[in-house]
Amino acid sequence: MHHALAVHGDIVCACVRACVRACVRVCTPLQGDNFAEDQEPMRKQLATLQAMVKVADPQLSEYLAAQDSDNLYFCFRWLLVLFKRELDFDDTMRLWEVLWSNYLTPHFHLFCALSLLLLVKDTVISHKLGFNEIIKHINELSGKIDLGRMLSDAEVLCRRFMAVQSALPPDVQRVVPLSSSPVDGSCDITASLDQQSVMCTADGSAVLSSPSSVTAKC
Repeated sequence: MHHALAVHGDIVCACVRACVRACVRVCTPLQGDNFAEDQEPMRKQLATLQAMVKVADPQLSEYLAAQDSDNLYFCFRWLLVLFKRELDFDDTMRLWEVLWSNYLTPHFHLFCALSLLLLVKDTVISHKLGFNEIIKHINELSGKIDLGRMLSDAEVLCRRFMAVQSALPPDVQRVVPLSSSPVDGSCDITASLDQQSVMCTADGSAVLSSPSSVTAKC
């Protein structure tokens, strides 16, 4: 009897894991299989996020590079299961519903990750966190993330990137929707999207000015 229940439990767990993997694939159809054995889809996402950080906040990008952390491997589990290990069940379902809707872009999860990195920037730099300390600090965000703020900041960042899409690096352009995409009026976005919120470097590439001051009210 006990053996039969144990076997049944294993089958149920296997089915649940399969369902979770299927959900992840549906949420990120353009990234391919997050669970691919060669991890190539994950490497591409991390590389794109790295380029996004360089555009959004060069100071943070340079600091992470100085700490040998610019590969952003500490964000791996964020992207692997779409923040499932960082949020409680209700918030996970809320986030996944947003991602399923392909709101603004199928790559909106990357803007969510970017918003969190900008949020922890001051702590990371002011406390001069090193390689291991950055990993520890990021892992300790689990259960402490304000989902509403993350989504709001991610939307503002996405719209800022949209405003300068033509000046972005090619790998970043790929995840940014066209500026002609429909705008949902449900959020009061307070961050400026005019040219004053954008600076151009000598080579013509875009850099967002005041990148960490992104706010929105829903």
